[in-house]
Amino acid sequence: MNHCLDPECKDGPDSGPRLTRNTETLCRRCGGLLEQRLAELKARHDDVARLMLTPLPTRGSGGGNKRTKAEAPPVELNLTAHDWIVDATAKLTSWTRMVCEERGLRGPDRDDLGVLSGWLLSQMLWLLEHPAAGDLADELRDLSRTADSLSRVHP
Repeated sequence: MNHCLDPECKDGPDSGPRLTRNTETLCRRCGGLLEQRLAELKARHDDVARLMLTPLPTRGSGGGNKRTKAEAPPVELNLTAHDWIVDATAKLTSWTRMVCEERGLRGPDRDDLGVLSGWLLSQMLWLLEHPAAGDLADELRDLSRTADSLSRVHP
């Protein structure tokens, strides 16, 4: 038996990490949370994507240039939401490439967050035995917390 590699697993013996099963690097609880966060990542992405584009406030009809009928109104970009999407996609792409390289597999054809998270879920048993599983758990926990925080700030 080994100790769980999740950096936030602190409720095992002597307030340290829990023990893992056989060859797994995460305890049952942390492995389940990792799988849950990965499964929920697409929904979190969709929530954050809705927050990314917000319409600019309407302006008075005072002087200046007016839009023509063919012009779309300008939109303001929520940079925090945009950065989360870029970061989440980059992290899942990196994990997917690592799995492909180490296992000799061909990964998804698209760097779409929903596709990547689904593909990584299909590799979960292997990932739970990987020495970097704690890093993956930590990254997904951070992505989930940030997405949830964004959703609370911008309902």
